[in-house]
Amino acid sequence: MKIVGIGDLVLDYYFENNIFKGVCGGMTSFNVISHLAKYFETYAYAVCGNDLDGEIAIKSLEDVGVNIKYIKKENISTRCFYINIDNKENIFSSKKSCPLCGEKKWYETTKLSDKVPNNLLSKESILVLDTINKINLKIVDKFRNKDSKVVLDMGQVGNFKYLTKEEILDKLLNRFNLVQLNERVASFLLKKFKYSSYSELNNIFNSTMLIITHGKGGATIVYNNKEKRYLLKQVAIEVDPSGAGDAFLSVAIKKCIENDFNISEVMLDELFDEASNLSAETVQKLGARSVLIDLYNKNIETEKCICGLKLNSKKNKRNIKKTFVNLINLKSRVNNALKTEAYQKLSIEIEKLEGSVAFIGTGGSKIPAIFSSKVVNTIKGITTIPLTPRELIYRNNKDIKTLFAFSYSGVSNDILYALKQNSKIEQYIVTKGDENKILSKYDKAKIISYCKKNNNSVKERGFLSFEGVLSPCSLFAKLYYENLNEKDNFENFISCRIDFWNTYFEKYFRDNKKKLNNILDKKGLIDIFIGDNSECAGYDLESKIVESGIYRVELHEKKNFSHGRFVTLEHFEPDAIIYLKNKNVSKYEQTLLKYLTMFDDKLIIIESEYDKIIGEFDLLIAIQYFIKNISKLLNIDLSKPTYSDESMKIYKFKGEL
Repeated sequence: MKIVGIGDLVLDYYFENNIFKGVCGGMTSFNVISHLAKYFETYAYAVCGNDLDGEIAIKSLEDVGVNIKYIKKENISTRCFYINIDNKENIFSSKKSCPLCGEKKWYETTKLSDKVPNNLLSKESILVLDTINKINLKIVDKFRNKDSKVVLDMGQVGNFKYLTKEEILDKLLNRFNLVQLNERVASFLLKKFKYSSYSELNNIFNSTMLIITHGKGGATIVYNNKEKRYLLKQVAIEVDPSGAGDAFLSVAIKKCIENDFNISEVMLDELFDEASNLSAETVQKLGARSVLIDLYNKNIETEKCICGLKLNSKKNKRNIKKTFVNLINLKSRVNNALKTEAYQKLSIEIEKLEGSVAFIGTGGSKIPAIFSSKVVNTIKGITTIPLTPRELIYRNNKDIKTLFAFSYSGVSNDILYALKQNSKIEQYIVTKGDENKILSKYDKAKIISYCKKNNNSVKERGFLSFEGVLSPCSLFAKLYYENLNEKDNFENFISCRIDFWNTYFEKYFRDNKKKLNNILDKKGLIDIFIGDNSECAGYDLESKIVESGIYRVELHEKKNFSHGRFVTLEHFEPDAIIYLKNKNVSKYEQTLLKYLTMFDDKLIIIESEYDKIIGEFDLLIAIQYFIKNISKLLNIDLSKPTYSDESMKIYKFKGEL
């Protein structure tokens, strides 16, 4: 019996809290055959770079007993993944860019040849793969022609999200004897094919056995048109989840071989017990192959990053794009904010409100000030006033009974100055800052912090505010959402909408690349249309675009536009027009949109599936990922604009407003 793993070798770099810990070969197909090497003949049919990373990737296979005879070295850089375990925020990340220098050593199109050595092609062979591409499918068909068994682990949706059902079936049907999917991929396929059960998913593969892994939730195994759900008897303390699924699949293959692919309930019970035990052992150490081999050390060369790239090379050196880093972490940070005591504190304090309430914020925090005022006005039926700190100072505030201030750090000079000028009003600061640090500077306000305890240092970095906008808004959106008695869990709602907009704009920018390049690469003038519960998203978009220094922006309230402002479009034609809208529109909006079609080649419509305040919150989520894709399109870090020394004196001003 020969078990063959195929693909382009990958070297995994492991970090804990951004501190380098070691390297080891990675990629599912090779992790699987590494586990099986002590039981069977295993071969890697692979390609890698003729470099140190490639040498280590090969050695980490050879050291566990995999035959490396059919690994070819090319004059390329070996592909690398960078795995970082953030113990403070309990975040696992696997990226293609180095967390220290921000560079990538990666290529997308496989370098593997479909000319498989004849020695590997036989009825006694089992092929293992984890990537569907043209070359791999040719290789699969060659093995199938020899009556070999083929095993697929499908851990990513990838380009499948853009294929039709017929195109997916053409790639997957009747090719694989054993298939393993994670829950994310299984959910995608269920929705795509409009299936209601996991057992129906095997219509896509027609495999002997289909495994759906649920992480800590166990696994579902489909066989003989039946499905059986297995739950973990005990959940392991998880250090690194990266190799759990690979370990599980290796046991499934072993059990299938031992039982000649004859599936029985007894065999499945044994399979799950052994596989879950191996997975549990794997996740308790750093490294996907942690139970087989220790991580390899790698010396840091002079004037080079740990990843091997020269730090003094203009070609290779670049800054990490904080826009992307902050958005990658945005979902977890928002969910963490909702898990703190902040929501319960807000619920109690909002319930007690009487009389007029002011909400203040500056910079990115201006958005939650506006949004929260809308929420409180709606659910309480009281007068609410969103203001900037300067506006609060220059008005008569006798009518204001309560004041909510928003500040990401909690110690923004403008906010503290405005609060001190109005210290007789009951005050709250909504922040991610440390309560003790804030109270040491100003002790007249109550602090509502959405920072997890003992985690004060973990904040987004960069000039643009993503978490500082969305986290406080999410607390008030949840108040509104639960006030509607919605059946769905709000945390599920916001996670789904983040995933939706992230995917939506990736596809939108890819499908409309030519148009978007034409209108967004000029760095000139953009018109943004707001109104009817889209103001917060519009203000946030305007702020992010202007503060990045890439365009000048003109904001138009939709109805106010009809009072002669259309002359700006007709006499000073913008490079792009961005129109924010809810699900349903008025007759006036229909007329306005019809008018704007005369600028169709410049028009970008961002439309929510919802109305009213939820629609506004949904558009606010959308804007974060719209900005991300502008950053990607222009290939610049929008959160790091260049400012003159004179302008920074204004930015850092600490005196009276």
